[in-house]
Amino acid sequence: MPDPAYTAIVALIAAGFALAIGAVIATVIARGRHQAMLASTLAEHAQHASVIQSGLQTQLGAAQAALERADAEATQLQHRLDAERAESRSREQALGQQLASLQVEAEALRQQLKTLQAAGVERQQFIERAHETLGHQFRSLATDILESHSKRFTEQ
Repeated sequence: MPDPAYTAIVALIAAGFALAIGAVIATVIARGRHQAMLASTLAEHAQHASVIQSGLQTQLGAAQAALERADAEATQLQHRLDAERAESRSREQALGQQLASLQVEAEALRQQLKTLQAAGVERQQFIERAHETLGHQFRSLATDILESHSKRFTEQ
């Protein structure tokens, strides 16, 4: 028969091992539960992230469609702007040509006006000289007629 102290020591060691094994098992079970909770939380987060990702993809699709529409509109506006610039340049060239033509015509009219003014001055001078000449001739003729009538009157 074994010694009771030896038996008590073995019992104590066995109880210590049992406690240690129980503690290890309890720790493993607690870790398992913790990992299960983490896995559940992770699954919830993954599901939530999936919902958010789906919403973001929808928003991204809408934003891309809006961007494509804006790009198309910008392209149309650029084409309109280019066409209007070309039309404006064309109008500007036509107006420039018309202006040049009008300037030439205005210069010709200025020259014609100067010529007409000079001719008018010459006519005025001619009329004044003619007026003087006719005045002298009229006086001379009137004097001759008066003398002629005076002689006849005196003779009669």
